Amino acid sequence: PEEKNYSSGEIPLKYSVPEDTEIKYSLNGSVNSSISSNITLQNLEDGSHKMRLWAGRADEFELYSRRFSVDTEAPQVVVLRPGNETYPYRTMMLDAQASEPIQRWFYSLDGGDRNDFDPGGQLKSFPKGESSLKVYGIDYAGNTGSDIADIDIDTAKPDISYGASTTAPGKINRSWIYIKLTAQDRNLNTVGIEFDGKNTTFKPSEDYEQTSDRLEDGKHTAWVW
Repeated sequence: PEEKNYSSGEIPLKYSVPEDTEIKYSLNGSVNSSISSNITLQNLEDGSHKMRLWAGRADEFELYSRRFSVDTEAPQVVVLRPGNETYPYRTMMLDAQASEPIQRWFYSLDGGDRNDFDPGGQLKSFPKGESSLKVYGIDYAGNTGSDIADIDIDTAKPDISYGASTTAPGKINRSWIYIKLTAQDRNLNTVGIEFDGKNTTFKPSEDYEQTSDRLEDGKHTAWVW
């Protein structure tokens, strides 16, 4: 084996020696075993291992020693940002963490191409609408873990219109006014009417209407949002 991490518990033991050379090996301090050809080390547990191999004739043997490790567990990857949310912008931080050191990070949008990234960096031009962001992390043994964030990019402003019970453009000849608002947006959260500095908010499922009375003569201000 090479001195590295392996993602499998079955690792080939390969060697090259002249003919009539006796070969013995020991794994993790076990009793020496004689072999006559390449073999596969099997059922190795996760963790560090040390292999010794002797090659020679009679009482003259040369010792070779190798250390390697086995890691068959995929890293546990968690997407920190963005979350499973709706965002009003297309540029955002892409951040993730894992349960062990990662040698390579990459992401994919809606099953498309995989792109390398460094956690904590910014990604630009996320597509508008709903997307599935999948983040992958590869550990130093080659195992891959992943996590998914379902995000929604909504940069469009709500479509708002309103009507007021005026008796002439911008004027009324009574002490009350009725305002009705319509608002459309696929991610509508809150609708509001502000009249003379007083806010009234509505949930998307409610009727957006308000009557203000006992109005004094003079100017009054109405805002809808």
